[in-house]
Amino acid sequence: MIKKRIVGIIISLIVFIVLYLGYELLPILYPTFETEIATSYTLFDGIEESVIVVRDEYTLATPEGVLGYVASEGSRIAGGGLVAEVFADDACAEARARQNSFDSQINMLNASQDYAQAAEGDVDIILKQQQDSLYDLMNITDHGYYGRVDDAKSELNLTSNRLQLATGVVENFDATIQSVTAQRDEAIGLAGNISGIYANSTGYYSHYVDGMEETLSPDYLDTLDEVKLEEIIAAQYDGSVRTGGKIVQEYKSYLYCVMDNETASVLKEKQKVTIDFLFTEALDVPAVINSVASDLKTGNSVVKIECTNMNAQTMNLRNENAVIKFKSYEGIRIDKSATHMVDDELVVYIKYGDVVREKKIKPIFEDEDYVLLPMQTKIEDESNQVLLYDEIIISGRDLHDNKLI
Repeated sequence: MIKKRIVGIIISLIVFIVLYLGYELLPILYPTFETEIATSYTLFDGIEESVIVVRDEYTLATPEGVLGYVASEGSRIAGGGLVAEVFADDACAEARARQNSFDSQINMLNASQDYAQAAEGDVDIILKQQQDSLYDLMNITDHGYYGRVDDAKSELNLTSNRLQLATGVVENFDATIQSVTAQRDEAIGLAGNISGIYANSTGYYSHYVDGMEETLSPDYLDTLDEVKLEEIIAAQYDGSVRTGGKIVQEYKSYLYCVMDNETASVLKEKQKVTIDFLFTEALDVPAVINSVASDLKTGNSVVKIECTNMNAQTMNLRNENAVIKFKSYEGIRIDKSATHMVDDELVVYIKYGDVVREKKIKPIFEDEDYVLLPMQTKIEDESNQVLLYDEIIISGRDLHDNKLI
């Protein structure tokens, strides 16, 4: 009986030792920490608000029929310039599209022959151009720039045609040009009578309208109190309707928002800021604070901001969520989960070879997710010891200086 007890005690001790050694050795053999490289980054102080964006603009009439747009979204149009065509029906519009396609083919074939003669058929030059065109097309498709695919394909076809001429595969494209011209002329007849939509004045063109173009102007919003302005900001406007379009008459747009006086206190007239319009492609839009009108009774301020960046991304903005970025900080960004408080000092741990090193930090900026440290490649201040490209440990247990990993 005693013998069995001794055996049981010995087995228990062995199990305990194995478990203890496993507990101590497992983190060494299979580290459970994560690291990230300390890299340079720019963080911003910003205010997120709901805003209304307005500009001097007017809508164009929409005649009966099928629209075909000539002007591209966001393009600058001279007064009297053609922005869209109007067809009797879809068949006429399709015929017009075929005509345009045939015209492009004819122009490309003529350009192929002209270049081949001017270059005296230098095959090496043309092969290099064909290779560059192919790489350009691959790069465009890889990055999803699908709006540029047609132009890239046309350029590739152009170099292929030139190569055929230079190597004697074909003598010329005269017969092809004659055939395509006949198809083009047939399409012209099928397109029928075409009327146009023209800009009344010089400005920037958009296909889209929301019905508020001639109601919500900067002059009108300047007259509103904060209650009425907040109602307009909260309203919904359908900006997806495609019509004859609109003309924005100048490159400036204005955004208005209402915020409490304390928040608005960091914004000053003529102060330069940048705007991120959330959930859109309009990011880092340069702007300047036009005015900050504070009301002590209501405790709120009406802020007016002037933007001078007019393009396809900004000209259709209306009621948006925006971040007004008024101050930037550049430095070394690290994850906030990597920070620890040790002896009343803020530190991080870095992986230095097979050893953990403790380094003091003194953030110049922080938010809920990250801290930003001074940019440095050598230690200039002992209160801030992290260097660019240090390998920061962002998670792990039992971390301490000189710990073997």
